[in-house]
Amino acid sequence: MLMACATLRDFAAGGFNTLTNIARILVQDVTDVFGVIEQRGLEEKIKTLWGASLLAMRWFSNMKGD
Repeated sequence: MLMACATLRDFAAGGFNTLTNIARILVQDVTDVFGVIEQRGLEEKIKTLWGASLLAMRWFSNMKGD
């Protein structure tokens, strides 16, 4: 996609390096964004499981007291 939008002359060898670097940065940015989304999703799952574990422990401790 980036190459389709770029206009380079045959003598612009440095232009290919620039485009390659830009493409690498864009791919890395997308990877970072998906990593953050995945991490936040995992954190929410851990919080949910931890909360459920605490509720279960309270319930069992209340059952022992009866």
